[in-house]
Amino acid sequence: MTTTPALRATTTEIHHPRRQGVDARAWAIWLAALVAVALMTRNPLYQLLLASWVLLSWRGRVWPLISIGSTIIGIGAVFNALTVHIGATHLATIPGSIPIISGAITAEALAFGAMNGLTIALLILIFSRFSQAIDYASLLRQLPAALLEMGLMLSISLTLIPNMRRAWQDIQHAQALRGHRVRGVRDLPPLLVPLVVNSLERALNLAEAMESRGYARRGTPDPRSRWLLSFSLVGSLALIVLYTFMPMPRLLFLAGLLLCLLALWLGLSRSGVERTRLRRGQWGWREGLMTGAALLLLVIFMSSSPQALNYQPYPALLLPTFNPWLGLATLGAMVPALLDS
Repeated sequence: MTTTPALRATTTEIHHPRRQGVDARAWAIWLAALVAVALMTRNPLYQLLLASWVLLSWRGRVWPLISIGSTIIGIGAVFNALTVHIGATHLATIPGSIPIISGAITAEALAFGAMNGLTIALLILIFSRFSQAIDYASLLRQLPAALLEMGLMLSISLTLIPNMRRAWQDIQHAQALRGHRVRGVRDLPPLLVPLVVNSLERALNLAEAMESRGYARRGTPDPRSRWLLSFSLVGSLALIVLYTFMPMPRLLFLAGLLLCLLALWLGLSRSGVERTRLRRGQWGWREGLMTGAALLLLVIFMSSSPQALNYQPYPALLLPTFNPWLGLATLGAMVPALLDS
């Protein structure tokens, strides 16, 4: 029996499925590492390098992101310059006795506000790239069995606002065809009542579908899991307090935090709750490369001195220092651009 080329291609595709992207767990590690580095450093040069590498891996037009980031940086600079009148470089003076605003406008205040805006813009950019790359359903499927209920509630809540928005638009169009016009508050009930009824119907249908599929919590919790979860919670709080109020090496803090995360994972995996997964994530060289680069970036910045990572424009505005090795380490954020090319 001879097979046609189409049948052979279909058979090959079934036996050798083509991977669609990097596993969501690798993206989650990349996100956590970059967010930690972005919050750790206050040097605008390193933050600009991180933003450049993330923009390099962006799919689509980057100018809207650049305009949003520039707007945030500008708002931060202007707000800080109008409310903080400290610095050696005076640019202008707001006369009068206006509370908070009246006083000298300094270049140091502008620079400090721009730095705050740059941090916020960098975090938005990192989270936007993460949201663009992954499917949240695939990420929720990777949660431990003990977090099944939380993951299910989170996945339902992610679809709540889009469903309500579509239902609101449908109701508006239907009422407009009937000649309904919104002229005031009294004209809102014909729109709000169907929206509430539609939401209740969706909730009832979802509850019936979950019940028909036998949704229930099964399994007996392991007592050791409670000790592990308690250790992870108490240990994390103790590490944060010690790191905040006492001098503590960053590598020691990172090691203790990893130990608490390991205890958390073991506690969740020993919870005794069973879960069936129809599809498991694939971990290959791309996930290993992305995870290794992100963790290496985090370790290098954690092991650096605070003086190398921080920049303070007060009391006089000076150029920030730049360490070439730290700048080279930021290339770890560019791995998604290499994998998508």
